[in-house]
Amino acid sequence: MDKKALRAEIRAKKRAMTETEIEAASRRLGELFADCEEYRQAKTIYGYLPYNQEVRTTPLLEQAIRDGKRVAVPKCYGDEMKFIYLDDLTKVEPGYANIPEPIADGPIADDPTALVLMPGLAFDPEG
Repeated sequence: MDKKALRAEIRAKKRAMTETEIEAASRRLGELFADCEEYRQAKTIYGYLPYNQEVRTTPLLEQAIRDGKRVAVPKCYGDEMKFIYLDDLTKVEPGYANIPEPIADGPIADDPTALVLMPGLAFDPEG
């Protein structure tokens, strides 16, 4: 199967998921994330706020804040995107393409050692 067909198949499976299925899978991924050594060692997490059928990252980002980590999520400024530190994940509003992003314009995240969570459609064992 070529890449284009595989992406279409995975996109269809993702769209068919119920909210209950998305929540359950997100909880499990959050547990795995919190158990990994990279998370335990990280001082800063660059994450994202969920949109459509994406992993529900809000609970794991809230846990990171409770664990004393700095959390930053993206905000779009035209063609530019910056990560903004947040200590309250309710201080967001719909931004580019209706995706939740911080209301504030700062502080801008500046940790080159941050652990980064990236949304993606599919990954193979090599990433």
